[in-house]
Amino acid sequence: MCSLIEQQKSLYLLVRESIVILNQIIEMSVSVHDCHKQLEEWAEREAKNAAKETEQGKYLSYLEALKDKAIDEVKEANVSDELKGTLNNLFAFVNITWSRKLPPRPKQIASR
Repeated sequence: MCSLIEQQKSLYLLVRESIVILNQIIEMSVSVHDCHKQLEEWAEREAKNAAKETEQGKYLSYLEALKDKAIDEVKEANVSDELKGTLNNLFAFVNITWSRKLPPRPKQIASR
């Protein structure tokens, strides 16, 4: 008889624990809003990648690289050329240069 009561207690605790776990799963469930948001973010990334392949996108990428290069130059304006040379030599064996190289300039886009 004692064994049966212990089994019932164990079963009760197991069921109670299962209910708690199920409630946690329900709380973490994915909503339709979450799916729409994720789909919109994916579509935006895909559109940006596709746009980069156009003539205007290539020119925009060049302008962004030019902006990044200008920011780097401003930040390093007070860094001595000797330090830049040392860093270039340090990373030369892994084909990395301290100064960022610009991509080739795309052809000029005809204005409308």
